[in-house]
Amino acid sequence: MPKDIATLFNHAYDLFKKRWELRGYLDKLVSDATDELSKEVLAKAGHNANDSLGTIQFNISTESNTGHRPIYMIWLWLSGRSISDYMNDLARKLYPLGTKWSLQTLASRKTDGAMKVAGGREEAMKWIGQIMKYLETSPKALEYRRQTGEVRELGQRALLLIEEELA
Repeated sequence: MPKDIATLFNHAYDLFKKRWELRGYLDKLVSDATDELSKEVLAKAGHNANDSLGTIQFNISTESNTGHRPIYMIWLWLSGRSISDYMNDLARKLYPLGTKWSLQTLASRKTDGAMKVAGGREEAMKWIGQIMKYLETSPKALEYRRQTGEVRELGQRALLLIEEELA
């Protein structure tokens, strides 16, 4: 294997190892940020706000309430894009052109796991925004996003070098 390609792959391998360690930390941060929302979200869903939070789930779906898809906070975080831009692009990928879509937040208590609607588009945007702001305060979350971008860039450079090698 040509040395420049091997060097890129070795660097990417090192980044993947570091990212793996940071990923666990990022998962915990998302969980912590979600937990901070629990009283408000549980109350909006009609649960007792003093109950232990089971789950908060954010979904994108068509306005006719079909085609529910979860929104993954880490994917949104890694995109580095605004929530609105990310959601618009996601809707374009998931649904036929012209489909009206919305956001929904569901919440469950730890005791029974029954999911109830806690809010629509406005609340979901607000709560997702709070999670993203929380991640912005973490150097490790920022480093994870930076490293992800670096891995993508290394992949593009490796493809160019491989194409040159094969030409």
